Parts: sequence; structure tokens; C-alpha cells
Amino acid sequence: MSATDHLGELLSAYLDGEVTTDESVTIRGHLADCESCRGDLGDVMEARAAVRALPLLEPPAFLLPAVEQPAVGRWYVPVAAAVVVVVLAVGLLLGRPTPVTTDDVTVPHTELTARAQAMNGVQP
Repeated sequence: MSATDHLGELLSAYLDGEVTTDESVTIRGHLADCESCRGDLGDVMEARAAVRALPLLEPPAFLLPAVEQPAVGRWYVPVAAAVVVVVLAVGLLLGRPTPVTTDDVTVPHTELTARAQAMNGVQP
């Protein structure tokens, strides 16, 4: 870090402990030599202290119903999901097609030959 560089946004990260050990050493070295950045660090620390000293406020009454409203009325989501699972399971178990065997199908040999020839573009 050169003498013309200043810490700027790094000051908040430094105070939050969000810098690496190497960065922290560099920042402390810069603060030892730079009166401007020491002043900025003091300003940031004062601003943080002022914000922390602010009283906690209760939200306005008109916002409370929206914030405190329980998630009642959302009961239908898990019920709907359960219904979908049951319907799919029943559909899979009962809706399986019955396998067709050659014993169940009777197609005359001549018809099969005609169909095969038609598929291959052969005229009978």
C-alpha cells in the first residue's frame, strides 16, 4: 500500500474482522503512518457507536397484523402434496397396462405380409 492509498471501505471490514491476517497487518501499518485514515477509522467507530446507542422502536400498529400473522391457511400445501403422492402411487399400481402376448393376438399371415411389404414400399 503506497502513501497515496487510503483504506476507505477496508476500515469497516477491518472493524468487522472480515480481513485476512496479512491484510490486518498491512492495515495496522498504514494506520500507524496515515493520520487521515486514523481519523476515518475514528469516524467509523463513532458512527457505529451512535447507531448502537439508538433506541429499539416498536413497529407501528398497522404493520403488526402483517408481521404477526401466523401461517394459518397454508395447511392445504402439505395436504395437496400428500394427495398427489397417493394418486400417483395408485395410478402406478393399478394403471399398469396388461402385457400383450402373441397368444392374445390373431392376425392373418397374409395381412402381416401385406403390411410389411407396404412399409418397405413393395407393391403386392
